[in-house]
Amino acid sequence: MNQILWYVVPFNRPHAIKVTAVSEDGVHLKLPLIRKNSNHLKTLHACALATACEYATGLHLIRFLDTKKYRIILVEIRMEYLKQGRSDGYINFSAERNTINDITNLLQSESAVIRTFETGVVNQKGDLLCKGFITWQIKKWTAVKSASN
Repeated sequence: MNQILWYVVPFNRPHAIKVTAVSEDGVHLKLPLIRKNSNHLKTLHACALATACEYATGLHLIRFLDTKKYRIILVEIRMEYLKQGRSDGYINFSAERNTINDITNLLQSESAVIRTFETGVVNQKGDLLCKGFITWQIKKWTAVKSASN
């Protein structure tokens, strides 16, 4: 599955973010402390942490939204960095099923919905490294203007 995701989303391939579990409870990812994810202090880079938060929330959303009906696009990333990442980072993200149902219900009458999801990255000890506030626009494909328009 990770190989396919790295192919489909080539930007994330160098980060080697691995999906470690997928369940009804959410998605679980590992952000390895490798050179490409490191900063000059040899800790997890702020941008790698932000990418991992975006990846986790996006993966979880597309699990429950019909990608033939809806397009999701990133609107905003806001991060709070709390502690240096001196080891691999771990993300466990899930959105309440009611939240997903609310989005799909709103999309019955609206062409687009914007929602912010909060997630965090912890280290191997379970210490919170950062919080990510990832805002997505979920839009009906029928409301997306084609490039030729």
